[in-house]
Amino acid sequence: MKEEEKKIVEHLKKISKDRTIIPLDDEILIAVNLIEKLQRENEKYKRLSEMNLKNAEEFKNNMCEHRCVLKSELEEKTTILLAGAEKVKQLKKEIEQLHEQIDKMNSFMNKKIIEESEVSYENTEENQKKE
Repeated sequence: MKEEEKKIVEHLKKISKDRTIIPLDDEILIAVNLIEKLQRENEKYKRLSEMNLKNAEEFKNNMCEHRCVLKSELEEKTTILLAGAEKVKQLKKEIEQLHEQIDKMNSFMNKKIIEESEVSYENTEENQKKE
């Protein structure tokens, strides 16, 4: 309650007791009691409002902190995934190189087998002619 309001309420209480000044003191006393009750409720709601503002500020700060943690985790996981993707790329390239080497070796082996077959066939023909 403001200081000015307190003075008015006290003044009304004093004059309401003097029946010669105001004959309707019961009505004034009821009005004063209602004013005091409203002022107490006003103070109560003011405290609640301040608590709500404080809670809202805490909630906001917690959300900001949580968002920062999530962002940090996301960046860390993204870095790990990118490193993994790069490793997969490198392994794929190595596998392709190994396949190329295997193909070259197979070609070489096939040539050798064909050459040896031809030589063996020629030798067989020559041996048959000699007999």
